[in-house]
Amino acid sequence: MSLSWHLDVDGAQPMTVAKYYWANILSGKKARLEVDASALDILDLIVITWIYMEKTYRDQGGVSVASAAA
Repeated sequence: MSLSWHLDVDGAQPMTVAKYYWANILSGKKARLEVDASALDILDLIVITWIYMEKTYRDQGGVSVASAAA
């Protein structure tokens, strides 16, 4: 399972600039955030939105898969 960040510039086809993969306990894979080199100038916005989504999820009673695997 993953979350994707897309960037839409001037109505062109949206481009995936970052992708977050949750940890997978069964396969032993750790959580990771992959960011395209073209999006490094907005990396702070990507991280802030991830923090906001994770906090919102936890506040609604969800348990983060990433923190459960840590």
